[in-house]
Amino acid sequence: MSRFDYDTIAQVFARCQAAKDKEGKPLSSAVAFVLTSLQHELTAVSNRKNARQSASESAQPKRFRDIDYMEGIERLNPDGTFVLKRKTEGR
Repeated sequence: MSRFDYDTIAQVFARCQAAKDKEGKPLSSAVAFVLTSLQHELTAVSNRKNARQSASESAQPKRFRDIDYMEGIERLNPDGTFVLKRKTEGR
């Protein structure tokens, strides 16, 4: 709540009061609902921003010069054959 100014808090309280009058429930439940909704929205906005950033970082394909074609090869024999690295457990 420290990020909100007085006017915003007054508007939220007015909406809570209107919801209380409309539904006939106690003011505390309306305030709890509004605060929970705000927390969910802030979390959702943060998650969308983080997902957008990670998607832009991982979406860039490797360039031809960045690809390691010898990555899975343990040994390259003189006759052109090769020996693959053993896969480790857990993969």
